[in-house]
Amino acid sequence: MADRPRAISPAGLPPSPPATSSIPAAGRRTGRSGPRRTNIQHYGRWLGYLAWIGALSADAAPADRVTKEAVRAYNQHLETLVAPRARLSMLVGLKAVMQAMAPEQNWRWLQDMCNRIQINARPLNDKRSRMRPTPEIVAAAAGLLQSLPCPVTTVRQTHDYRDALMLWLGATRPLRVKNFASLELGRLLTRTGRNWLIAIPAAETKTKQPIAFDLSADLLPWLERYGGPDAVSASG
Repeated sequence: MADRPRAISPAGLPPSPPATSSIPAAGRRTGRSGPRRTNIQHYGRWLGYLAWIGALSADAAPADRVTKEAVRAYNQHLETLVAPRARLSMLVGLKAVMQAMAPEQNWRWLQDMCNRIQINARPLNDKRSRMRPTPEIVAAAAGLLQSLPCPVTTVRQTHDYRDALMLWLGATRPLRVKNFASLELGRLLTRTGRNWLIAIPAAETKTKQPIAFDLSADLLPWLERYGGPDAVSASG
């Protein structure tokens, strides 16, 4: 038996103007393209669902399509397809777009629906049970560094050394993934006398506030081997 159409697939959307065409500029939250793009995608999935059930009328205003009965049925449909938190995200995205497209209407009922789902939404994967305490992570990183020869002789050992440093640094000086991945020796990670400093300018942080802190003393000897005059290297 063929699978039933998955209404949340963007490929199932009927030809139509871009979903942003009716969203006022003030509602697009300029400067936050990530959340805006996600909300638009969720709105597109809502339109795809309406098209799938034959309820997408070109003559209806966007707000007229978003009724309590229709959204309740959409929520029940999503329950059969996605995890609770994904379902919550889709409905929150729909609410955000409708608040921008029809701000004169009262969308409190949709917010209440999202709140009820949030109360009962539980992650399908228990990530907390897999989290390890910081001392355990640091000990694992230090153990790997100590197990490597000095100097390292292979590219694999060089990568292992780098990964151990990243593990240690990430455990003791947490950063957002984007900032962590952008760390460069000599630019954002620099030597200051006997210490090493991470200094990220405001233009490169999510909060637009600069970040600056010294590295832990225990990490310094290992970082010196990686980025100092006798830096870790391997050929081949």
